[in-house]
Amino acid sequence: MNQGLQSLGMSPQAAGWVEAGLGIGSAAVAGAVLSKSVDQTITYSKLSAASYDNFATNGVKANQTVMQTPVAQALKNEIQAANPNLPQSAVERFTREYIESGSGLPQPGIAAQGTVLLKVVPKGESVSPYTGYWMSPQQARAISSMNPEQVGQLLGLPSAQAANILKNGMDVYAIMPKVGTTPSVFVSNVASTTQGKVAMPGGAQQVIVPNRSLWTTPKPVNLITLHPPGEK
Repeated sequence: MNQGLQSLGMSPQAAGWVEAGLGIGSAAVAGAVLSKSVDQTITYSKLSAASYDNFATNGVKANQTVMQTPVAQALKNEIQAANPNLPQSAVERFTREYIESGSGLPQPGIAAQGTVLLKVVPKGESVSPYTGYWMSPQQARAISSMNPEQVGQLLGLPSAQAANILKNGMDVYAIMPKVGTTPSVFVSNVASTTQGKVAMPGGAQQVIVPNRSLWTTPKPVNLITLHPPGEK
């Protein structure tokens, strides 16, 4: 099964997380029920302590050569289009952050009408109107089958967010292109991250949305139906 997941483009480490989340690999049977709450308490304490340290992504280094690539230039243009008055220094900073969040250079694409993108957030939290980090429904459903600790690992989350998901669970929000638009998106795999003594392997596929003005307001949805909670 792990080899099959790798054949779909997942790294061995990411495939291992998905396999564990589906209850297939050895990780799925490791540990007893009695030790689960103790393990989660230890993990939560570790994440909480690390939240005071600096967060770092270990992805592509956005050096001068990378920043001159067509994909970097396209990202800059989309960020500037969304925020015409944004200083050039800020445009450069956001471009670097998007690039460095991935383990490889993001691949550009176009979101057709009807495209749905999702975001996982700690339960009870809202979605920033500016965040550009989203994922496909398929990736979100794979994540939903994992335990909270694995979610934080695969998404390479900052420790505070990972701790909140571990403690409270998660909500899912959806956006779609506004009528008459076909926004640009950029796809990459989440890079590994470090924060204090906490290391997250990353590996999930992310869809970067640099121009949120072309997308609808995020709405909470049921992950299976993609409808608002309570709606069939």
